[in-house]
This record gives sequence, C-alpha cells and structure tokens, in this order.
Amino acid sequence: MKKIIICICLTIFSLCSIGQGEANTWYMGQGIGLDFSTDPPTLTDGFSDVGMDGANAELEAFSTISNGDGEFLFAVAGKDIYDSDLNKRGVLPDGSNYHLAQGSQIIKIPGSTNEYYIISVPMGNAGSCTSPPPSYTKVTVNGTSGNNITIASSQQFDLPNVSGGQMILPVTDNNGNPTGDNWIIFHGVNNNEFHVYKMSVNGAMTFEKKINQGPSASVAVCGNSTGDVSVMLKSNGCYNQFVMNYGSQVNLFDFDAENGDIIFGNSTGPINEAYGVEFSPSGKNVFVSTGTWLSGPKIFKLPVSPGGMGSVLGAATQIGTPSGSIRGGSMQLAPDGKIYVGGFSSWGDAFNKTEYIGTISDPDGAGVYDPQAIALDDPRHIGMGMPTFMASLVSNILKIIPDPKCEGQESSFDFNLTGLEQTPPDRSWKFYNNTTATGIPIGTSTNKIGKFTWPDAGSFAVTLEVKDACGRTKHDTVIVDIDDFVTHLPGKKFALTLGIKTAKHEHLLLTDADCVPSSDEWATQMCNNFNIADIILGYGGYKKQKGLLN
Repeated sequence: MKKIIICICLTIFSLCSIGQGEANTWYMGQGIGLDFSTDPPTLTDGFSDVGMDGANAELEAFSTISNGDGEFLFAVAGKDIYDSDLNKRGVLPDGSNYHLAQGSQIIKIPGSTNEYYIISVPMGNAGSCTSPPPSYTKVTVNGTSGNNITIASSQQFDLPNVSGGQMILPVTDNNGNPTGDNWIIFHGVNNNEFHVYKMSVNGAMTFEKKINQGPSASVAVCGNSTGDVSVMLKSNGCYNQFVMNYGSQVNLFDFDAENGDIIFGNSTGPINEAYGVEFSPSGKNVFVSTGTWLSGPKIFKLPVSPGGMGSVLGAATQIGTPSGSIRGGSMQLAPDGKIYVGGFSSWGDAFNKTEYIGTISDPDGAGVYDPQAIALDDPRHIGMGMPTFMASLVSNILKIIPDPKCEGQESSFDFNLTGLEQTPPDRSWKFYNNTTATGIPIGTSTNKIGKFTWPDAGSFAVTLEVKDACGRTKHDTVIVDIDDFVTHLPGKKFALTLGIKTAKHEHLLLTDADCVPSSDEWATQMCNNFNIADIILGYGGYKKQKGLLN
C-alpha cells in the first residue's frame, strides 16, 4: 500500500516588540470597545452609561492603555479612572471632564515596568480666561484583572491658564531615535504660548520652556467663558511636525524632538468648525473633521509637501461626509494603520438609531473614507471622542506575517508596516536556530519576502528590521514552530484528526467522502441548528440503485 507523507504545522506564536500592544484596546463612548489584536478589530462592550460622566452628551475625553502584549490595564472616561474590569476607582483633578477635547492621555513612566501617568487638562474657570495648571496622576498597575490599579495623589505642572488639548512626543537623539524621555506640550489660553515640559527617567517632570509661535487660542468674550477653549494637537509619526486645530484654521508647526523647539509653518483655512485632526503614519497627509448642526460635519484631507520639517500644509479637499449629522468627532490613528473617526446623529439614547464609527484607509496615500465602517446599534452611543494616544504607540507599527512549513521545507515571511518604508528600502531578516534570537543567525535576507528552510523540527526565532520613511529602524520578532514530517497510512480516523486539529473556528461540519449533498444549502441548514444544540446529526441515506451497498 502506498504511504502518504503529511506535514503538520499547527501553531504560531508571536512575540511583539516592546510597546506594540499598548494601543490595542480602545474604550470610548457608551458601551463601545475595539480590540485591535484581531484584523479587522473586534467590537466589544465598553463603559456602562450608568453614572457615566457626560452620559448621552458629547463625550469628548477618553484614554486607554494596555501592556506590550496587548492586555488591557486601565482607562479614563471624562473625569473618571477605571480599572481593568471597567469599574470606577478614582477621579481626575481640577474639573477635568467629558467636555474637554484631549482631556486625558496615559503614558508609561520611563524606566518603570508598571507605573503610568495620566496627563490631564483642567476645566477653565468660568467667567474668566484662566485655568489651574494641568496635572499628572501616577497609577501603579498590578495584574490585568479586577481592581488592578493604585492611584496616587495628583501633582500639578508649573504653568496655569491652558486651553483644552495636549500632546506627548518622544525625546530623540540627533539621529532621530527616541531616548526614552518624553516631551509634554500644552497651549496657553488667550495667547500663542506653548508650554513645553520634559518627563525623564523615573517620572521626573521639568518645565523646559515657553515658546510663542503661531496664532492665538482665544476666548471671544472672557466674561462668557465656560472654560473650554477647544484646541486639538496631533504629531506625525516622525515626531518632527505637528498640527493644531483652532477655530476655522489648521496650523502646521515644525518640532525639534531633540531640544523641544517649535517653529510655526503655515495655516490652511477657513475650515469652519475644525475639530478632530490626525496625521497619516508617515506624515504625508493631515485629516480634519468639522461641524455641528450649524454647519454639517465634513471630512477633509490636507497634503503635507514635501513631508518632514520645512513642509507646507496644502489646501483642504473634502473626501467625505460623516454618518453623524449632529457633531463631527475626534480622529485617532490605530495600530492597523487606519484612522478612526467619531461623531454622532442623536443625543445619547434619545432615538433608537444606529450610529457608526468611520475609518480612513490608506491615509499616507489616497485616504479613502468609509463613514459606516463599524455599526453601533442602540443603545451604544459614540459621542465625539476617540481615545488619545501618543504617536509613537500607533505610527509605523511593524508586524511579521509568518507562513511556516515543516522541516526541510521552505518557510516564508511577509510583513506589514502601517506607515511607509524608507526609499530605497532598508530591510534585514534574520533566522535563528533558537528562540532567543541570540548568537549568529543561520540565515539572512534583505528581500520583501524572507524565506528560509530549517533542516530540523523545533521552535525558532525570526527577526526583522525595517527603516520607515522617517529613517528610524522598526523591529519585530516572531517564534515559529517547525514540525516533523509525519508518515502515516491513510485512513478515515487519521484524516479526521488532522482536520480537527487544524480547524480555526468554533464549529465543525463533517461528512463522508462518498456522500453527495442533497442541495447547495446543506451546510447552511446544518449550521443553523447550532443555536439550539451543540451536536447536530444529519441523515445520510443510500441511493436506490444496483450495487454492493443496496
């Protein structure tokens, strides 16, 4: 009898680079979560609207953080701090609440493995053009479930009187590589001041400089002020430029990430009621959302030419209209390379109406806007806010896509970079005979698709380094299982065993090889019964014809 040689390759384990999973879990609005460990992201449950700060309103301020493996740690919604089980555990200081654009942002303290700061913007003092200073609140994390956070007393930054909005950027060396420290930047109110702070190892916070550049962010009549001056700040993925939305203008600035200097470039407008803003991963385009019921929400694309410091922000082109007709919303770049867009059509649960999260795909290129990318059935309510992340957690994320074979067969490896590669490409694949990626690799490649054949079975590390359009080296590592060849006589039980082991989904549908379906709907009809039972039996009758079986 002829033998069949079958190669079994069943498992793949991926070890992501440090920080690659920190932006994997999003919570925003009422009852809305997105899990970016899957592609496309999985819609999950989120914050309860019961007792929620700003329930059924604009809901502008959210921030979340996960660990490097993508396991959710804690979040902020409006004024409230939530643990890993989305239970309230604390409150932000100085009136910071749901109505502040970029009201909070979370960052790991340099040099720590489980300590974070929540950077929060205060609510201004009603009836004046003043505010308390922004604050930073230390959160210590222990585990990934239950009440896993300990919240320390908040501390204030040095300077008061800031507008809504904040930005966190890595400090870089003279080659553009992050040093581990971070810049934290706020904008003043009724002036054109930027307040620049540096956060160093172990969380030391130092006021560095006050810089006067660009237009003023002003309250029209200070006596009527509610304390909310809407300024939105977003950096590109190279950390050398940022934009500021204010009023009807979008303003471009150069930023020196080595010494913290800011230089105003140019403004584009008028774009009435400019609100949400986001850079494409490699900084080639800026996207802006606008509008209230006074002027219908719109989505615009603005080119940045030629890209990088010294570039000019070009004219705005409308690329779409949001599904939400009441308010435009925030924009946030995600780990999958798309930009996600908020906005809504009704105030909370006032109407039984589906809302939507929009997306912009290919943001460094054509910038294609889908206003109904993710449906949010009632009673979910998105509001205006998206969780706010620093650019380094979501820009130019590198991920190896493995296709391992068995011993003696050629395995292949592709990759995805959410931004653009350097031109010409600079890539380095390394293949190891261990799982620690140490020692001299046993194979290398500079091709787009890395290929290698392991002579023996086992678990092995594969690493990739790619230079992005900013000239920075991005890293990823995967561990692959290379299995033995299995020699086995053919038979039904062996075939079933292989099929069951390699199945990727929850339900199994089995039939005999010599059976013929009674219709082209047989699979659907069988699977429809899974909602009432775990095991479904079907009838397979014999054909009435001459033969050995009849």
